Amino acid sequence: MLASDASSAVAWLHRLFRIDRAHLHMFAAVLGLELEEPASLVNGVRLLPLAQAPDSAYVRLLARYYQGIPWSTVDIA
Repeated sequence: MLASDASSAVAWLHRLFRIDRAHLHMFAAVLGLELEEPASLVNGVRLLPLAQAPDSAYVRLLARYYQGIPWSTVDIA
């Protein structure tokens, strides 16, 4: 909202506060666990090899980290 005017920023904030439900995906690295195939746990939790995870800024950061490439703020979207 840095590039818009004040009234647009306020309108966006009002739309944000009206949201009462959202579909989210949470990703976390599990160190020391190697998977060749996805595994399903209870409550909809899935364990995936990093290469099979859906693309996102966080997954790209994890991939760079595990490939020994320094973290970059360019990847954070």
